[in-house]
Amino acid sequence: MRVGHVTLSAGMEELADILEAHQSALLTRWIAVVGESLAPGPRTTAELTDHMPQFVRHVIAALREPGRDPEHSPIDGQSEIGQAHGAQRFRQGFELEAVVREYGVLVHLVLDLIEETDASVSSRDVRKMVDLVTNAVAEATAEHARRQAALAEQALTKELRFSREIERLNAQLATTLLSMGDGVLATDAEGAVTLLNPAAERLTGWSAEAALGKPAEAVVPLIDQVSGAPIATPFADVLRGGEATSLGASTLLSRRDGSTLAFADSLSAIRDGAGVVVGAVLVFRDETEARRIEAKLHEARTFEQHLVGIVSHDLRNPLGAILMGASILLEMDELSERATSIARRIHSSAERSARMIRDLLDFTQARLGGGIRLDRRPSDVCVITSATLDEVRTAYPERTLELTHEGDVEGNFDADRLAQLVTNLAANALKYGRAGTPVSVHVTGSAHGVELTLHNHGEPIPGELLGRIFEPLQRATSQIDRRTRSVGLGLYIVDAIARAHGGSVSVCSTEQGGTTFTVRLPKHTADHDE
Repeated sequence: MRVGHVTLSAGMEELADILEAHQSALLTRWIAVVGESLAPGPRTTAELTDHMPQFVRHVIAALREPGRDPEHSPIDGQSEIGQAHGAQRFRQGFELEAVVREYGVLVHLVLDLIEETDASVSSRDVRKMVDLVTNAVAEATAEHARRQAALAEQALTKELRFSREIERLNAQLATTLLSMGDGVLATDAEGAVTLLNPAAERLTGWSAEAALGKPAEAVVPLIDQVSGAPIATPFADVLRGGEATSLGASTLLSRRDGSTLAFADSLSAIRDGAGVVVGAVLVFRDETEARRIEAKLHEARTFEQHLVGIVSHDLRNPLGAILMGASILLEMDELSERATSIARRIHSSAERSARMIRDLLDFTQARLGGGIRLDRRPSDVCVITSATLDEVRTAYPERTLELTHEGDVEGNFDADRLAQLVTNLAANALKYGRAGTPVSVHVTGSAHGVELTLHNHGEPIPGELLGRIFEPLQRATSQIDRRTRSVGLGLYIVDAIARAHGGSVSVCSTEQGGTTFTVRLPKHTADHDE
């Protein structure tokens, strides 16, 4: 009796021989079917083939085993081939059903091969092959399921760990929000309030329960600080565009009881993991007292600077008269030696006072007048520096001032202001430099600018002073300047003059290298003259 070409009695041909002869064609067909209908997306031939050649050879070898009992359980004598195939298919993303079906495809292709070759095989060989396939299916699906369960357990563990971390962070966030001194208001994507922390409750006058669900504009309405008119809040713009902004500039927050407060704030978008704006958060604090104090301080500083300017300006004329009178007296031959000495002291004191007044006037102009004004003209920085150092030498005859230069040092500068800058830096170097050592001045010109450096030996400027040495009323040392009675504006004015020219000044001071001030000035054309 035959079903198709499969003999159900004793076989005339061995199934193992047929599989061995047509193994390559069998695998080629099997790969085509699996790749077309069972694989989860495109796969290479090597990926599709996987362990199947080994399994076919295993089947051939098992069919040739003498005395194998076909009545054994299908899962008896498991090999590692099915397990390896199941593991590989899991890594490739095959579904469990597809793994079962691909073994079924193999059985059908073997039966087709028997028909095509018109072979007669024993039912014993067919049953043995089916047992081997069933065994492989059991091995492969068990391994696939085991790995899938392990992955699910791993994912669950991660999810639990992530969930616990979220809970911890939420608790931490809640504690932080409750203890923050700044107010925090959050909204959903529609601008409705979803959170109001205790500080925000105090600042707005709203309770969290009453504010929830209300438009943010109703909880933090704004009015113009000058006109008192209501103004629109930018919540809608932030929710639509996602750009951070601020509410507090020139505005007051109107509290629920009708009172107002000045505030500082930041308003930002809240985004989900995909970057979509899902809400907004406003962080704000009461700045009413701070602004009041700042306004008072600004008023006091302005008054002080105006007062300095007025007093300094009014003192110039009488000091000028004193200087002129002292100069005339010094030119008179009939003065006694004692009178001449007194006149010299008067002239010296008046000159020192005039310098202090000039510094105070420059300070006032720099602070209140928008910077020191310049009168730019074509100038040679080296010529200006040389003439200025000659004047400084008269006050320090015992000291040496060395001047060198290189390059083109001509440009459009304010010669009087540069002379003032050089005087201040040279006097500073001579005052604080070590006695008996020279002060070196070097001027370097390039196509775009001029660099002026002044170097002196001596104790370095303390590190805590370097950061503020160009601020007003600061000195390079804590020692009192008894010789010139400086008010501590010299280096501030140097910096102001350099900035007015569009340049800069810097300082480097070390124990080994001494102190070097470097002034960099860009060259300006006539189009830039002020």
